[in-house]
Amino acid sequence: MFSDGSFETNDESNGATVERLSKGTYLITGVGGFNNDSALDSIEAPLCQNKLPLIWVNHEILPDGSIKLMTYHREHSDVPVFARNIREGHTDGDLIDIPEGRFVSVRVQIPSAKGG
Repeated sequence: MFSDGSFETNDESNGATVERLSKGTYLITGVGGFNNDSALDSIEAPLCQNKLPLIWVNHEILPDGSIKLMTYHREHSDVPVFARNIREGHTDGDLIDIPEGRFVSVRVQIPSAKGG
């Protein structure tokens, strides 16, 4: 999924849709949660050239299996200045959209068709 809520699916996740609700908040519908019931292996956040995450990611599984995904600005205060990911107007932990030109990969479970 991308900054504006646009998304791409593979053949195994057809039926999933993504909507950007507000800054840093996205809703994934047409799914039954994550593909393996664990967010640990189901979400990949974008990295900088030094392999440090650009954002924090949090989520909530809704009663219908949809996933509310929130993304937050992430700074690295314990690294050299050039690698800290400091963005003017944002502090560590602020809700922020997925960085332009980057994406968050989410592996989801697609509910099986009823009656089949």
